[in-house]
Amino acid sequence: MRFLRAGLALGAPLLCLDLLLAGASSSSSSSSLMMSLTHGATDTSPIILGAGYASMEGWWVISFVMSVVNLAVWGIVGSRAVIDSD
Repeated sequence: MRFLRAGLALGAPLLCLDLLLAGASSSSSSSSLMMSLTHGATDTSPIILGAGYASMEGWWVISFVMSVVNLAVWGIVGSRAVIDSD
């Protein structure tokens, strides 16, 4: 909350600041972003792989697809929202 207040006090646009902080935080949305990048990005990854819920190859294939989806959402939808807010 302090970073949001500081950014607003410095004159940053609210939507840009929200998207930046959402991507940089350790909230559930950020955890899903990080977990889709690599098999060692979160604490639950070794449990998922060790228990046999996912193979390493399957993990990387799904991670690639989810990374493309995340880039599309954050890049296209987020940038349009920022442009529309100005």
